[in-house]
Amino acid sequence: MQHSKASPLPVPLHRFIQRPEQALLLDYLQDNRLITVVGYGGAGKSRLALEVARECQDSFEVRFVALEAILEPADVPSAILRAFGEEPKSEPLEQLKTRIGQEKPFAAG
Repeated sequence: MQHSKASPLPVPLHRFIQRPEQALLLDYLQDNRLITVVGYGGAGKSRLALEVARECQDSFEVRFVALEAILEPADVPSAILRAFGEEPKSEPLEQLKTRIGQEKPFAAG
């Protein structure tokens, strides 16, 4: 996947064939701020999540956060903050909690 300057989400290299889970996830997002998609490696979880995120861009402030290079769990809040254009301060987790608590909902994946 490549990143697009127009969208904060990676641009897929291939066409996505809609799956029934996509509608289910969109429905869950109406009442839940966080959804975890689990399954076997290669099952298409990331691609499904990206397509759902693409459909939610009008309702959520969506960003893609690549986590594969992060070695320490404590570095995840800083990576998410940077994806939203914020520089992490001394307490990135507390800063992220404040950011999440703002009025406009957002999703990061």
